[in-house]
Amino acid sequence: MKYLGLIDRQKGFTLIEIMIALLLGIFLTSGVIQIFLGSKQTYRMQENMSRIQENGRFAMYFLARDIRMSGYWGCVKNNDNVITNDIDIVDTDPDYNEDIHDYGNSVSGSNGTEHGSNSALDASDSLTLKGAFDSGIRLTTASSLVSTLSTLLTAVDSDLEGKFAIVSDCRAGDIFQVDTAANQDPGNTAADVSKIYGVDSRVFKLQTITYRIQIGAGGQPSLFKIDNEGAQELVEGIENMQILYGVDNDGNKTPDYYVPASGGLDFSKVISIRISLLARTYDDNVTKQALTYIYNGGTTSAPGDRRKRQVFSSTIALRNQLP
Repeated sequence: MKYLGLIDRQKGFTLIEIMIALLLGIFLTSGVIQIFLGSKQTYRMQENMSRIQENGRFAMYFLARDIRMSGYWGCVKNNDNVITNDIDIVDTDPDYNEDIHDYGNSVSGSNGTEHGSNSALDASDSLTLKGAFDSGIRLTTASSLVSTLSTLLTAVDSDLEGKFAIVSDCRAGDIFQVDTAANQDPGNTAADVSKIYGVDSRVFKLQTITYRIQIGAGGQPSLFKIDNEGAQELVEGIENMQILYGVDNDGNKTPDYYVPASGGLDFSKVISIRISLLARTYDDNVTKQALTYIYNGGTTSAPGDRRKRQVFSSTIALRNQLP
């Protein structure tokens, strides 16, 4: 007798079941994508904010360090009128550049073009600092000869040939061009400095440093440092720099007011500098819409991008202008 039991057969999915499964899959995938995009945007915002804060701190550190060192001539002060500039002046040598070779004022600057209706859009200022920014080299032999002083420096660093230096003790100082062969331009006014400097004296390399904002290698506005060695991009993402100078008119070593570098400012009376930096995120499209920002006393309502910006401000005393 044959067994007539039921034959098991595999059943498939209906079209409606497949469509429901696909729809549920789309919902789940969309949710995962939304979570991923939200996490990515949060990460971009946090990364850019970390970078903007780091860039602002680094930029202010570089500026503050060199501002505090400006006007350092060893243990003698330039405002005591005991420093002699032996560099050949413009009347006798066309290679003399007052902006570089005149060390009368250790601080100077330029005021960027004013926007007029919106001070937040004023062009960036620049700052120039002069002085000795190292610990110097102690004299081993008393001398007043420029060639002897120059040989001492070039023995330590041959690249100093043709650069500018100061020899000073605690009573006087002489600024001269490092010249072992007497063939540099603009050169020195004489073969000797104003006095014989003893073994208690030091020779320092002089530098003229200018800070300004310009476009860097990555296409971002950056803080640049221009010194005797050329231009160096220090910190990117620094969009603007506004500077006010604290002026001491009554000689009590306290600023009477702060003014920009315009209107006949007497830099010899400047004893402090107030710097305001505007830093922005490296990436665009960090925020959902363009954000307004307040800077330099003005508000910008349409910056033309979706970057986040932050202001860093500091007031720095000129240590070598104080008692």
